[in-house]
This record gives sequence, structure tokens and C-alpha cells, in this order.
Amino acid sequence: NVIAMATTTLAHVAFFLVGFRPTDAILADIQVHATVHQAGDLLKVRGYDIDLLPHNDWDRLERAVAEASEHAERVWYLADGVYSMHGDMLDMDVVNTLMDRYPKLHLYIDDAHGISWTGKHGRGHVLGNRPMDDRMVVAGSLAKGFGSGAAFLALPNDEVEEMIRTTSGAMFFSGPIHPAQLGAAIAAARIHLGPEMPKRQEALKERIALTNKLLLEHDLPIIDVSNTPIFFVEVGAVDRAVEVARRVKDAGYFLNMAVFPAVPHGRAGIRFAVTLHHTLEDIEVMLETFATAYRSVVGDDHVVDLSAARVAQ
Repeated sequence: NVIAMATTTLAHVAFFLVGFRPTDAILADIQVHATVHQAGDLLKVRGYDIDLLPHNDWDRLERAVAEASEHAERVWYLADGVYSMHGDMLDMDVVNTLMDRYPKLHLYIDDAHGISWTGKHGRGHVLGNRPMDDRMVVAGSLAKGFGSGAAFLALPNDEVEEMIRTTSGAMFFSGPIHPAQLGAAIAAARIHLGPEMPKRQEALKERIALTNKLLLEHDLPIIDVSNTPIFFVEVGAVDRAVEVARRVKDAGYFLNMAVFPAVPHGRAGIRFAVTLHHTLEDIEVMLETFATAYRSVVGDDHVVDLSAARVAQ
């Protein structure tokens, strides 16, 4: 069951308005996307509690699920399939094990950054590693890797779909998908279902592997080495991050600077993504330029405590 929405943010709101019950317990990874936190604020004003858990701390998550299962009808875990800032992924092997172990555990996953580039027909990191079932809701974007616009909610059954369509204000008080976006989404869907999609995914994986290899060779402090097209290099102080980004931009490469509140204080950095529009040579030259700018601003003796960066928020 799938509902198309104008944006991923509205998809979150549509479910959060009607999808939870007072008898539920709600847990959330502290680094789940900001739009999920914003939708969660709608629950808080209605008296719901959302317990924030350390990022990807599976032992802590299991303890929380076990404790909540003693009193809650359902235990929801809110997380991202691919975390937007650092590019690290939800460990689906761990999640699948926990889902088997705890029958009350339910998932609400924002996989906006996992759609298209991975999974059969581009279905994403989560649905590419777990079949849809009655204890899952997955939100995804058609405006990132999919290349068009709008979003979707993958829902467990007809009952939940009907409830959202008929009772969630985000469905009938928000704008519909624009016709141009809808046309682009249909065209993109045909590409995803066609024979060229696996080749495109493999070509992107080649670029991801090269980027990871070169980042390590240049000894740049990446927060997480994962096989996603999103990369984050920590710089530290905001003024240094600004200067690194300026120098790389002056050399012809525009990279995204990330500062508070997108990242914790003192953890500013440079975030970028690779696509099929980038050639292998583009990536090689850009990272050489990036490394030169980084060394000239930060110096060779700068050491980043990446273990702290991974858990800070």
C-alpha cells in the first residue's frame, strides 16, 4: 500500500497525526532526520513521550525495546535508512534480528536518502533489505535520487492507508503533487523499472568506492566510511569550515558546508554527494583540490576525535 504525498515532510505529518495510539511507546534515534523530529513535536503537544536514543546504539535500543514491551501495546522505533548528514546507514541485519526477537517492535523509517541509488528498482536501503510487513511504515523522497519531486508513504495494509486518506489533515488540507512533478515522477519510475537501472546503480557504486578510497588516501577525517553517495569531512571550527569551502569553490567545486544546528557545536564540516553526472576524473581532481585546501587551512597535525563526533548531537 502506497500513498503519494507532496513532500516527505508532509508524509511524516500525515502518518504522525493518526498513526500512533496512546498505548504505544515511541523511541527515536537522536539523529533521525529533522523533519521526523518536527512531526514528533505534533505528538508531544498531544501528550506523547518520545525517548531519544544514542545514534545507532543497538544495545541501548534493545534494552529500551525490551523495557517498553513490558507495558506498551506497540513499540515504535523512528530512524533513517540513510542518515542525511554523515551518510551512514541503518544496520538492517540488526533491525531484522530485533524485529524477529520482539513482536511488539514497529518501524517508522525515513529512507529519503536511500531511494533510487540502492535496492531492486531503486526501492531503497530499507525495502531493499526487508520485505514490507504489518509492522513497518517507510517514507521516501522522489526529489533526491529519484530526480523528480514529491514523496511516498509505504504502509502495512489497507486499514492504515484508508485511515490516513480519510482522517489525516495533511492529506486534505495540504497541496497536491504538482502536475509537472507527477509527470517527472512517472518518467523516472519507468527508468527505475527498466533494464538500465542496475547498470546505473553499479556505475554509482564505482564512484562511491573511488571516493571512499581517495578520502582515506588523502587522510581526510570522514565521520563514517559507508557505501552511500553522501560524504562528510569534519573540519571543526566554523571559520575554518568556511575557509575550506571558499577555497574549494574558488577552484571550481561547490561543496556544502554544514554547521550548527545541522551538526553539533564545534563539529562543522564539509558535506558532499557524488552522482552519475560526476566522472571518475571529476572525483579525483575535486578530492585532490579538497585535500589541498583542507591541509592549508587546518594543517597536517589536526586530529579529529571521530568517535565523539559519531555520538555527539
